[in-house]
Formats: sequence, C-alpha cells, structure tokens
Amino acid sequence: MIHRPTTARTLALVSWCAALTSAFACTWDPPARTGTSVQGGGGRTGGGGPGGIGVTVTQPPTMGDRCIFSDPDRIDCGGQLYSGQGITPDIYVVFDVSGSMATKDDGTNMRIDQVRAALLTFLNDPAGAGIGVGIGYFGTQPLSCACTSCNPADYSTPAIQIAPLPGQLPALSASLAAAAPTGETPTGAALRGSCSYATAYKQAHPGHDVVLLLVTDGEPQAPLTSRNGGCNPTLADATAAASTCLQGAVTIRTYVLGVGPSLQNLNQIATAGGTSQAYLAANAGGTEILAQLNQIRKDASIPCTLQIPQASGSMPIDLHTVNVVSADANCKTTTIGNVASASACNAQLGGWYYDPPTQPTKIQLCDVSCAAVSAPGSDLRVSVGCATTIIP
Repeated sequence: MIHRPTTARTLALVSWCAALTSAFACTWDPPARTGTSVQGGGGRTGGGGPGGIGVTVTQPPTMGDRCIFSDPDRIDCGGQLYSGQGITPDIYVVFDVSGSMATKDDGTNMRIDQVRAALLTFLNDPAGAGIGVGIGYFGTQPLSCACTSCNPADYSTPAIQIAPLPGQLPALSASLAAAAPTGETPTGAALRGSCSYATAYKQAHPGHDVVLLLVTDGEPQAPLTSRNGGCNPTLADATAAASTCLQGAVTIRTYVLGVGPSLQNLNQIATAGGTSQAYLAANAGGTEILAQLNQIRKDASIPCTLQIPQASGSMPIDLHTVNVVSADANCKTTTIGNVASASACNAQLGGWYYDPPTQPTKIQLCDVSCAAVSAPGSDLRVSVGCATTIIP
C-alpha cells in the first residue's frame, strides 16, 4: 500500500535543514519503518504505471545516450524529479610518520619522500580545485622514549585544518616538508582522534562531506612502548576505530593508502571504514602512489553522497516523500529503498539513508547500492512527492 499526499504538491511537513542559517537548530521526524516497503531485489524496478513509485523510463532513449526519466507523479502522485547531484568530499589526511617510513624500497629514496612527492603532485592537480584538504600526523613520539600515545585526544588537533585548494597548498606543502620518520604506529588512536576532528568539521559545514585518508606503510604496532608497559596498538583496534567512525551519528568514511610490501591486512581497515579495500602501492614508487591517490579521488567522488533537492518557491521539501532512483546502462530503473542509518544498511539490498539521520543535510547510499550505481552507464535521480520506499 502506497501512502500518497492528501493533495498534489503538499510538501510542507519538513524543511531542508541545510537551508536554515546556523542560528537555528532543526530536526525532523524520521519515517516509521512501516508502509511502502522493499522485500527483495534491491527496490522497485521496471517501467512503472498507475500506482508506481519513483520513476518510469522510456526504453530505448529517444535521443542521446542517457535514459529518459519520466515523472509517474503526473499520474497520481504529485512529485518532481531532480538530477542526482553528487557532493565531492573534502579530505583529511591521516599521515603515518613512523620510523619505518625511512625505508628505502628502491635503495635510494625513503618511503616518506616518495609519498610526499606524490601527494604534492596530487594536491597541485587542477582537478582538485575547490576540494578542502587538511592533514594530521601520527607516529610522532620518538622511538628512543618508548612513549607512543594511544590517547585519541593527542591526534584530534590537525597540523593543518581543512580548507579549499589551491589556496591551502602553501600550508600543506610546508607541513609535509617538515614531516620526518620518527616513531611507532598507533593507527587506531590516530583514526579516533582524526574522526573527532572530521566529525566536528562536518557538523560545522552543512552540505559538505568529508573522508579520512589514512596514509601508512604498515600494520599498527608499538613494540617498544608495549614492552615498556605502555599501550599496544593492533590491527583489530584500528579496524574497530574505522568502523566506529563510519557508524557514528555523523558518518565518516576511511580510505586507506598503503605504501610498501605485505600490506593486504590493511584491507580490513578500509572495509570497516566503508570503502571496501585499501589502495596499495606495493613498490612504494612515486608514480604508483600517485596513481592510487588519483583513483581514491575518483572513487570518493562517485555520486553516492547526494544533495537533498532544494525546494522551489516557498514550499519546503517533505523528507518523507523522497526516493532515490537509479537506471543501469540498459535503462532499467530501480527505486532504492530507504534505511534508518548506516548501521541499518542491508547486506543484499543496500539502501540509502539521511545523514545525519536526525538532522539531515544529505543523502548517503549504502555500499551495496553505491557499487551498483557506480557501474559504467548508470544514472541517478531523486524523486520528491511519492511516499518514501523503505527497507524494513
């Protein structure tokens, strides 16, 4: 049974919070997990018709190489279609300066120098203009003191705060030039502290997304400190930190760039952080590292984080009547079901959720649905006016 607005264009229950000034707080009543629901197949699919939800599509397209989405709400639902406008995320780099970054994999250049050069080339690329970038470091306590800190608070203050490129480039360049291999590898604590900063940044910048980019050359460990009675970082702890950051009240994804050999275990951190797998530069060469950085930027920019459509005129958007609809390369359409939060993403069906769930500023696709819409030839739309399809 599909719930329909009492009258066409009745879109007055909830305003889009991001349109308000910072002087106001705003919340909304999340939809009950009942009503129009998806039980299988990832969502409603096909060509629609009376009673359909989302969009219908003409097959094949009559012009160009894009699917033609038509508005089923003209039949009985009273809604509108919007292009799926992706949000390019800002990046907070979590940079490993442990002693092993002094290793010379090619016999000549230290790992840190290779990473530094590739990262500076990446930041200088005009394709990154407008993206906010900041950086923080871990592994900064000297090996000689055996005093590595596993306190997240020690990693919650950035060396360089997030700000847009290219204006941010001089500060980032100077910071990277001063970085030197120093200590051990307290990755979990660094991720927790960095997540705290990224969360505060995201809350202060509605409409922005932000991701963590962990740059490291090895698994978490602090053998000298742990033998001295101090903390003992582990891969399991770092994985838990990435998972907590992803599933918190403010969703933060973690990308992982591994530099050097034997880094397959870093995939665990990436998977827990919502990015499926680590990007590995096994030979630690500058060209290889740069290629992986460019791939990360491309993947992070896939439109799996969407803007909530702005209301036209004086009528606010009703967030209970929003649907996300995809079309594959053959113009087969699927209405993706809504879930309550990141932790409620369905392992088979995927879904989408408002982020943050109680004060929405954007639409976030779950990993399964993100992978589906990222396929070549896919297209995405946001439909407003029909009761939201949910995954119970």
